[in-house]
Amino acid sequence: MRYLLLCFLICLSSCAKDEDSDLTKSSSPDYSKLTPNCFAPYATTPLIGPGNEFFTVDNGNNKRSSTWGDPHVLKVGSQFIMYASSLPNDRTDDTVEHIAVYRLTSSNGINWTLNPTTPVFDRSGSAAWDADGTETPSVVYYKNEYHMFYTSYPSDYSASTTYRIGHAKSADGITWTRVTAGAPLVAPTDPNNTTPQFTFNQWVTAEPGAVVFNDKIYLYFAATGSNFEAGSTAEVIGLVTYDGTTWSPQQEVMRPVQTVYPRLTIPYYKGFSTPAATVINNQVHLFTTAVIQKDDQGVAYKHTKVHHAYSVNGEDNWVQDTSAITDYLDLSWHNYDIISPTALLDGKTVYLWHGGNNGSLTGLGIGLMTCNL
Repeated sequence: MRYLLLCFLICLSSCAKDEDSDLTKSSSPDYSKLTPNCFAPYATTPLIGPGNEFFTVDNGNNKRSSTWGDPHVLKVGSQFIMYASSLPNDRTDDTVEHIAVYRLTSSNGINWTLNPTTPVFDRSGSAAWDADGTETPSVVYYKNEYHMFYTSYPSDYSASTTYRIGHAKSADGITWTRVTAGAPLVAPTDPNNTTPQFTFNQWVTAEPGAVVFNDKIYLYFAATGSNFEAGSTAEVIGLVTYDGTTWSPQQEVMRPVQTVYPRLTIPYYKGFSTPAATVINNQVHLFTTAVIQKDDQGVAYKHTKVHHAYSVNGEDNWVQDTSAITDYLDLSWHNYDIISPTALLDGKTVYLWHGGNNGSLTGLGIGLMTCNL
């Protein structure tokens, strides 16, 4: 009897271990599912759209709705934190509009609230290079403080050769101090020279996308120069890294595969822009937009697709998907432009927020796609 009871207990213990093993296995993400077809829109409308959260006063009389773009999301504890650009912002002391950075929070990544209700980062108003606006925020937590990277310019957001990337720090993610107050962190090498120098970053460096990887900050960015492979100007992804003390030199790390996004045949893809990086399965995953030089309506420079690639070391040997995650024509609210993806793995779900618009400033919003692994 005692022998039979012992056998029963051993069997029960063994079965429990097997069951625990199965539960542990089933609770782990299946990374093989991370393909373009895995992502589906959460809704057919933006999560954060024009007029959400606040209105602004135009010349003291007319109220205009907020606009939203350039989301970047991180998770701290159980809280999702989004930094996003808005034009116009809620200041009433200016007659000239300028873009500023806002902070929103959420418990589920879907329903968002301004926190605080005013911009957390704005133009310097003094330094010439970032006197007009600040946008495309990318924020990481590294060595016990928050680091923000952003695009700025001196006077006109349409003048891309004046774009520079700045750096700011914060203890709480709300109050920021510029690290690069007098000069940008990343700048193009020869933006005013129209003669091609065949460097990847001659004319434009912008759209930062940061991630902490291997105890460093990997700061990806969009860069425009000229190269022989494309036979023309091209927009590629650059990288600088930071070990807590020193920033590395700029290097090109990824450019479009020409058979997927050809530069010299219709629709004339200029390259990749608005990179965002996240770490999934100990690899760096980059989500970018594919940009065409001109569409069939003659509109120049349009973000048309969201693209994904990954690398074991975050610098080379990128494995690029052979098709896009989504196209700007897939939903009507972003049927003019889809831009600035930002991804985050939470549990077994990859959240992919992104900006988009329908062709007007009043159509700028932020949407969501998800992929369950």
